[in-house]
Amino acid sequence: MLADQDAGACSQARMDAPLLNDNRFKLALFAFNLTGGQTISTAPGVNNPSWAQNVRLAQMADRAGLEALIPVGRWIGFGGPSQYHSKSFESYTWAAGLGALTEYSMVVATGHVPALHPIVAAKQSATVDHITNGRFALNLVSGWFKTEMEFFGANMLDHDGRYAQADEWISLVKRLWNETGDFDFSGKYFDVRGAAAEPKPLQRPHPVVINAGISERGQRFAATHADIGFIAGENVAQVAENARAFKRVAQAQGKQTIILADIVVCCFPTDDEAHAYAKLVGDKGDRIAAGNNMAIMSAHSKGWTDEQYARFERQFMQSYGCAQAVGSPETVAGICAELAEAGVDGAAFSIMGHWEENLRLITEQVVPLLEQAGLRRPHAERLGAR
Repeated sequence: MLADQDAGACSQARMDAPLLNDNRFKLALFAFNLTGGQTISTAPGVNNPSWAQNVRLAQMADRAGLEALIPVGRWIGFGGPSQYHSKSFESYTWAAGLGALTEYSMVVATGHVPALHPIVAAKQSATVDHITNGRFALNLVSGWFKTEMEFFGANMLDHDGRYAQADEWISLVKRLWNETGDFDFSGKYFDVRGAAAEPKPLQRPHPVVINAGISERGQRFAATHADIGFIAGENVAQVAENARAFKRVAQAQGKQTIILADIVVCCFPTDDEAHAYAKLVGDKGDRIAAGNNMAIMSAHSKGWTDEQYARFERQFMQSYGCAQAVGSPETVAGICAELAEAGVDGAAFSIMGHWEENLRLITEQVVPLLEQAGLRRPHAERLGAR
């Protein structure tokens, strides 16, 4: 009887996972655990995280009912005057710490396949899932940053090889999350004898898995293994096109993958103030760090084409090349509504600068506007229904 009750509680944990809720437009706060976030600039207000600041941001997002808190996994920065990504909080321990200090939002660890053995990752994931009562999610990255992978003594595989390795990695992790007793696993990249992991995560059959499948191969991987797919695009139209392509791949595999758009928000009381700050960020952009980053991505990632890198350096410094929502709360809410109309299920958004002030406007003004538009249920109502 107790085993049946435990199984029921585990199933309920999965059902209650905020990223799987019925909000038409979900919101996740992204990339606040490291220097710069998705903004490569020396402008005042660009993210320079402290633990205390990360806690304030996480709790503000949590109180407003945002679905998730998502970090970037980064070990080496990109240099330049801004020291872009040179300081970061490690994502599994970050998720555990914030998970203990929040009540609703899912906490995510961003894990690179070559950087962490799947047995360790499975155990860490289950631990955070228990700490948070079933609010953990894993954002799995195959690894594109060659210098960073070599930092771990790992060989940098080609693009398709990285996904083949990731396929074995997540397959082994899911078995560890589900199977009782020991088992052997023999693959091209991982060879394990007597693999086992207890306790199991609370979420069944497994914690929510996220993957940013941008290339066609990446989309197939995400559709196979992930519950949530990240997409990007220079603007709303391109995000919409990428969302449609991703969903076609998922549907071909019989999946209904939730799609989150990677966007960068610059929200001020007025449109003029927001555009003025975005211009300042671009004017003070760190071309050295951006150039280092773009060169590595161009060589090893299929996320952007060489033509795009050459064309949009300024947008890359402002928002990592991603679509931007710049303006007043009304304008930002309108852009979110455009994304929803385009078939996107939500946004994993970072903030261009002045994070706490921006997030306060987003939670206190943008979110209510999305509720009024029918894109989100009021958080208090959602809590009452659980």
